[in-house]
Amino acid sequence: TTGGLAYFQNSSANTSTRSLVKIVNENAAATGTTSLEVINDSTTWAVQIKNTHATDGAGLYVAAGDDNDSPAFRVADKDDNDKFTIQGDGKVGIGTMAPDFNLQANATNGGVIGVTRTAGSTTGVLGNIRFGNADVDSNLANVKGIQDGATDSAKLVFQTEVSGGALTDRMVIKSTGKIGIGEDDPDTLLHLKATAGADMLLQRTTGDTSSNLGVISFGNADVDEYLAQIKAV
Repeated sequence: TTGGLAYFQNSSANTSTRSLVKIVNENAAATGTTSLEVINDSTTWAVQIKNTHATDGAGLYVAAGDDNDSPAFRVADKDDNDKFTIQGDGKVGIGTMAPDFNLQANATNGGVIGVTRTAGSTTGVLGNIRFGNADVDSNLANVKGIQDGATDSAKLVFQTEVSGGALTDRMVIKSTGKIGIGEDDPDTLLHLKATAGADMLLQRTTGDTSSNLGVISFGNADVDEYLAQIKAV
């Protein structure tokens, strides 16, 4: 029929806490027992939960049991393969029911986490991974993907913040592969820039009376990688 099999409505003006429907299973020893099972053999949603409150409407509340390793929320395909899980301790697993990290993506050929923007831009931010602390400053370091002058190119920008200072670009990897440290538009494969002059340190782990302290080598990749060298011994 076109009508609903069950309909529940609460028209009371009473503001005290109440449940329209409550299902309680107090048999903790029972295995394979499901308090509520909905089976839908159609192309529509099996369950829809809607809150039409105009301002403060909450959605779905799920509370886990005492075991933090138990899934509080799980999504699987029709063959019961895990697709999405939230553990009782808050860890989220995509493609795994037992995530080891706050967010873990698992797949046969390696998990992929995508961070994208809605529409292309020649200079817009594509995505941002942010590091910080919740009680003082939630924005202390960033790894940003930014469009590099065209909608089909991008660069990576690494930012850090010194104590008492502001968030600052420290290193960039351009779409061409050029790396700039202290320089946002590197001219060479590795471009270092600093107010007091750029420096680079090559050192060995422990002292030695005759071994190399550092080597800069010159050559061509297809014939001979070591045609010339500058050594400190």
